Amino acid sequence: LFRSAILRLYLNLDDMETSGPLPNSRRMAIPRPGTAAFAAAGVCALLCILDASCLLPHPASAPSRPEHLRPPKISDLAGAIIEDLPKESPVEPAPPQQFGLPGWKVRRNYHKHLEALARTLKTASAVHSNVTGGMSEAASCTLAEFAVHEREAARVHARLQGSAIWHLLLQLRDLWAYQSFNPFTFQRMKQNMRRKLTKSDPDSEPTTGALCLGLVDSSTRSNEAWNAYAKALEQADSAYVMETMKLYLQISLALVIVAYLGEVLWHFATNRLKKD
Repeated sequence: LFRSAILRLYLNLDDMETSGPLPNSRRMAIPRPGTAAFAAAGVCALLCILDASCLLPHPASAPSRPEHLRPPKISDLAGAIIEDLPKESPVEPAPPQQFGLPGWKVRRNYHKHLEALARTLKTASAVHSNVTGGMSEAASCTLAEFAVHEREAARVHARLQGSAIWHLLLQLRDLWAYQSFNPFTFQRMKQNMRRKLTKSDPDSEPTTGALCLGLVDSSTRSNEAWNAYAKALEQADSAYVMETMKLYLQISLALVIVAYLGEVLWHFATNRLKKD
């Protein structure tokens, strides 16, 4: 009956009020899944095997630190080198030696990078304040640029330890949320912070120093919704291979359905043209 109803709508029959199956003379067979549907399933299966085996390339590599942000130049916050800062930042993650980690372990490593970043920012702020008597606007913006870059580097390094499909989906999520292919540059982050501060206090225009201090403060905080999701995965003791397979299964089902619907529409359209 459901198929008959669909075909009545398609064929624009005049007796739509009638019930029951279509007469044999007007009946059209629903095609079985064809090449497109099986190809979609096959491609997803192949990608799943490669990703579960950690053989699928990731969609992005970790960004390199700009020269003007490399230690000890980051300690030159106001024109005077502060020797108390380490020569090598504890923040910059080494190339990921771990790979094939489930999502909750990726999130845990990401938090470790943020904790290291928080310690470095706190040390830099305290040392500079002791030397100069306060955090100048130039110093806070230099520190903010450093924090923004390190946050992005920690994010990408953590994602490289998980599956390539998760990395891609998170990039698509960033594109949707920030409406940009490169949303984590210093200038874009300043614009986002300006909108946030203006929204919270429309009567005053935030200063450059306030924007930079806001970026420094927010650079060590992570999304609570994703933290809760990672916690749930940890409690379920999610494994990398099983997590990856479940993700590809959902994606493959969606793609196969879309491919099959396309085949059905093409089948009906070609049959209609032949009859016309």
